[in-house]
Amino acid sequence: LLSLLTKMHNLLKDDSNLELAIDNLHLWPLSISNVNGYNIRSVSEAIMQLLKIGLKLYPSTVAWIRLQGDLEFVNGNNEAAMKYYVQSLVISTEYCSLPIQRPLVDDFLIKKMIKCSSNLGCFLQSAVLCQFMEEIDYSLAFKCLQEKTSNFQDAMDSYYSLIWDTTLLEYIIHLHSKKNEHKRKLQAISYIKQLELNANNNEDVKQRAASIRKIKFVRSIANQFL
Repeated sequence: LLSLLTKMHNLLKDDSNLELAIDNLHLWPLSISNVNGYNIRSVSEAIMQLLKIGLKLYPSTVAWIRLQGDLEFVNGNNEAAMKYYVQSLVISTEYCSLPIQRPLVDDFLIKKMIKCSSNLGCFLQSAVLCQFMEEIDYSLAFKCLQEKTSNFQDAMDSYYSLIWDTTLLEYIIHLHSKKNEHKRKLQAISYIKQLELNANNNEDVKQRAASIRKIKFVRSIANQFL
């Protein structure tokens, strides 16, 4: 029933950037013949009521928690959406004791989290999230970093240790150089010099470095949103 209502909501909304995600969407038709005969608000409320009942009985169902986040995202409630997205990550990793892996985390989810973080003014958080994508969107990541060039705060220093992509660290060093922020530049340089981030390392070392930082990042945003 959740998948049916979710499919209806997606067809009525007709916006690929605002689609809700849930299992078994493929079961339902690809179009609605009489769109004007449906009320998307009623469909949304029905989904919310079902989720309320379902999560009361099975509170650790990751797909339902993520769907709740999607509903908040569609309604423009960025902080509430992040709360549910982060909660889904925490539960899917057994409270940050397991690596963050696909398909539990996909680009569709990460893009929504990036949008929420940016809307909340957490631009460096958004830049860190860009690393979670299958292929890093550097143009988006650089744009997020540039948003704070006028006031380079946004928990900037505390997030340096959670960046494993050296291209992002190099860009941060460049931004600090442009602003003559010598102390912060040196701090960023100290992280890019870490042995586990060396470009000559084998893939296992690189993946382990990324995995450790991903989990630390999830713990960090869990403290913020949960």
